[in-house]
Amino acid sequence: KKFLFQKLGRESSDQKKVKMTERRLYSDLWVNISEAKNLPRMNRTGEADPYVVCTAAEYMVRTRTIWRDRKNPFWGEDFHMEIKEPQNFSDVSFVVYDAEKLGKDDPIGKVKIPKSILLSSKQHEQFHQLSPLHAEDLVVGDIRVSVTVSRANIIVEVKEGRNLAAKDANGLSDPYARVQLGKQHKKSKVIKKTLNPQWNELFELNNQHNDDELSITLWDWDRVGKAEFMGRVSIHIPDTSDANKLSSFNKKYFDIWLVLSGNQAGVEDDDKPTTSSPSLTRAPGIPALTRKVTDLTRGPVLDGSKPLGSLRVKITYNEQILLPLNSYTPLLNELQSNLNITSWLEDVCPEKEVAGRTLVALFFTHSYEMGVKYLDFITNYEIQNMKTPDVIFRGNTLATKSLDAFMRLHGQEYLHSTLKPVVDEVVKEGKKSCEVDPMKLERGENAEKNMENLKHVLTKFIDAIFESKNKMPPLFRVVFSNLAKRVSEKWPNVPAKNAKYPAVAGFIFLRFFNPAILGPKLFNLVDKFPDAETSRKLTLVSKAMQNLANLVDFGEKEKFMIPLNSVLADRRSEMIEFLEYASSATKGAPEGAVQGDMQKELGLVSAILLRYLPNIKQEKKAPEVARLESILTQIQSQL
Repeated sequence: KKFLFQKLGRESSDQKKVKMTERRLYSDLWVNISEAKNLPRMNRTGEADPYVVCTAAEYMVRTRTIWRDRKNPFWGEDFHMEIKEPQNFSDVSFVVYDAEKLGKDDPIGKVKIPKSILLSSKQHEQFHQLSPLHAEDLVVGDIRVSVTVSRANIIVEVKEGRNLAAKDANGLSDPYARVQLGKQHKKSKVIKKTLNPQWNELFELNNQHNDDELSITLWDWDRVGKAEFMGRVSIHIPDTSDANKLSSFNKKYFDIWLVLSGNQAGVEDDDKPTTSSPSLTRAPGIPALTRKVTDLTRGPVLDGSKPLGSLRVKITYNEQILLPLNSYTPLLNELQSNLNITSWLEDVCPEKEVAGRTLVALFFTHSYEMGVKYLDFITNYEIQNMKTPDVIFRGNTLATKSLDAFMRLHGQEYLHSTLKPVVDEVVKEGKKSCEVDPMKLERGENAEKNMENLKHVLTKFIDAIFESKNKMPPLFRVVFSNLAKRVSEKWPNVPAKNAKYPAVAGFIFLRFFNPAILGPKLFNLVDKFPDAETSRKLTLVSKAMQNLANLVDFGEKEKFMIPLNSVLADRRSEMIEFLEYASSATKGAPEGAVQGDMQKELGLVSAILLRYLPNIKQEKKAPEVARLESILTQIQSQL
């Protein structure tokens, strides 16, 4: 699977030079899985443990599990996907699951949004009603083959598969391919523990029996029990007496990727696999399902006779031509000399995540100095528009999304080196409970003992973060030093604990450390999503870390957490020291730049500005608007 939010720049400089002097098609997808409403009752307590799997083109991603939720889980998780073959991208699908502590997981319902709908709007955001799942929804991935037909024989090369269904408990599969033409059968070797197998095997079939359908079926091998169906492709063999059709076929099916289908009609494997529909497919870390598709109609809930609830998603899909890099030179010069343009987007553009990430990538690809200058400008723009310091950087603004993108771009190594050892240790501890909420304690649990366990785990995280100061990226200190300075200048008479410290802590903890503690799989700190007990433990640690960062105690609202106040009080001075260090750089931005794709980033920025130019012209009357419009019009004329 593709790691999300990858660092910019993987290609050689020569490759980039070639690309940037040419026109090329670029496509990407931004998905925010927000929340669900009114999910059906999935167990006797009326609770569900929901998570969402999203599939689009070659990607399959999932959210964390919200354990013990009654009906209305909130995720608020963002995913960015670069679509390599936009011509083959047709829709985005979502499946909501109910996780099971014992056994396998059950599907609740699905949503499928066609590409045409995404292209018809700047940003698609709404609740979608969940619908029941069918067999065709339960197969994913595609297979690369090469087929050559002659009058005497058919040569089939089964090359590789990608993004296949995970069928085993380890989140992987043991796939093999079975080639069938009439009564002729050939079978590939089994590739163990992968979702992206490479077979590279040739099969020769006799073509003198007038069979016109070639079938290639993928199966998951199991040591015990029957093989599981993973999908199939069916290819119609042309009449070999027609030379034109034969030539056209051989040209089309020479080295081609084919999407797997869930159609199992007439399929029978040597291992006599089950003829029922397949288990629901999943990405790594997504457990297999208990129910077969034929079981999904049991009961009044999952057959669609009663509402399955709804899912709110926010999606931005971009598909555009990138012009040669020199076509964007006037725009780059204008952005460098007039950062006010970015503040106009804050006022008129709802795509804050997309705009923030794109602007950060653009400016830091230009130079670290320009990136720091942009972050200083856009955060100060928000600060100057706030009346009191207690509400700054609390919403999803262009400033907060830009700083989020900056920390992801420059802080991944720091985040991993700081948190991964502690998270690994917590995961290995297993079922050592830290539950302290009386309403959630299991029968026989001791709240006082659990509180001691929680204090022990919390202390490990605090120690790891405070001891990481010297590993903090220098750019972090430069950016947060500027931020602290701007806040202090705006509110010179407000104590640091009420202005400067919360502003800095709101980013380093609320938007950097804490999300990774809460969802370590989403930040690649662990290979699998944590179980219910570990997730609860990390949730409680995250709550405590945020209070420590905010320099406040727990109160009556969460009375069961009050015993942690002694730990928070003991470490408060260290927190202040950490925040002072983070916001007191002694040097400016270092020389250099991110190795990125300037052509892509400028193309994306120009597309955003073009989408919202009418709004900018309506809202802003500065003379620079006319100059920007002229530049964008020139770019548009070349598309």
